[in-house]
Amino acid sequence: TAIVNQFSVSKSSDAHSGSFSARLETKSTSFPGVIANGVITTAQMICLAQGGGQEGGMAYTDQLPDSLVGWYKYTPVNMDSAYAQLMFLANNEMDTVSMTRINFHAAAEWTRFAVAVTSASSSPELLSLIFNSSWGDGSQGQAIVGSVFFIDDVELVFPFDIGVGDGPD
Repeated sequence: TAIVNQFSVSKSSDAHSGSFSARLETKSTSFPGVIANGVITTAQMICLAQGGGQEGGMAYTDQLPDSLVGWYKYTPVNMDSAYAQLMFLANNEMDTVSMTRINFHAAAEWTRFAVAVTSASSSPELLSLIFNSSWGDGSQGQAIVGSVFFIDDVELVFPFDIGVGDGPD
């Protein structure tokens, strides 16, 4: 969001554990009609005058996780909601092989979230994870200035085989 001279993500000492969390706030900008959501992502953000989005992610060739878990606090304005979206991509980003999304609503205290990751249609090549302080991008009025979202202790949880019946008695 530096392109619109606004920083909507900061380090906060209000943490679930440890010393810091991420604080994401939806803010107005000096450009009429442009709202800057607080966004943290493993992808590349595309910011254009007529829209934007994300592309890419980080290289990923492991098995799919079982779930995405973490802790959040959220103070939305009006009926706004924050969200997290986890996508696994393949074939040079042409195929979304798994997509999981969770919406966050008001929580004054640190609240644990856990969402099951959808199964994949093929092997993933990229992981794209995004946390966003507002439901929309502001172009249709969904994003509401002043919504504040804290995120901490995010983990991908992987299934494991305890080996029942695979070894000697």
